[in-house]
Amino acid sequence: MLLGALIGWFWLRVARGLREGIDEGDLLAWFLVAFPLFVILINLHPSYLLLTFIAYWQLYAYLRIPAASVGAVVLTAALWVSTTGADALSPVAVVIGGMALLVSTMFAAYIEALGREAEKRQVLIDQLRATRDDLAAAEREAGRLAERQRLAGEIHDTLAHGFTSIVISLEAAETHLGARQAT
Repeated sequence: MLLGALIGWFWLRVARGLREGIDEGDLLAWFLVAFPLFVILINLHPSYLLLTFIAYWQLYAYLRIPAASVGAVVLTAALWVSTTGADALSPVAVVIGGMALLVSTMFAAYIEALGREAEKRQVLIDQLRATRDDLAAAEREAGRLAERQRLAGEIHDTLAHGFTSIVISLEAAETHLGARQAT
């Protein structure tokens, strides 16, 4: 029943936000209710310890690394104290838990760095596409101007040849008429 409540609470507060955009208030409400439920479930049966993987994933998925690390430390400490008692914490458990938190934080930092790099690459890709589109427009304009120049040259040459032909024909006709009138 508690697991059903946890899933329902997740659906109401977080899953809906994945489609619409996650609100920080919804995240805070989710974590404030979910963490005590995690602790209660883990105390009911150790198999629910698998939920800590979900809890860590959610912390690092929805929060920035410093806040997620603080939440992970709080969750881990709450689980240790609730399952073993404050006076029964062994140094080995503390070291292993600390190493798990450190590794989780390192993975989260690595993934966040990959995300930042992907965002930078997306900006470069967008700039490249814009530059490519500008270049294509400039090439189209240059082609249009070249075709206009070619047509202007052809029209000029055709008209010039035609006018020259008319002038030569007129001069020949005048010469022929002038020679005919002289005789």
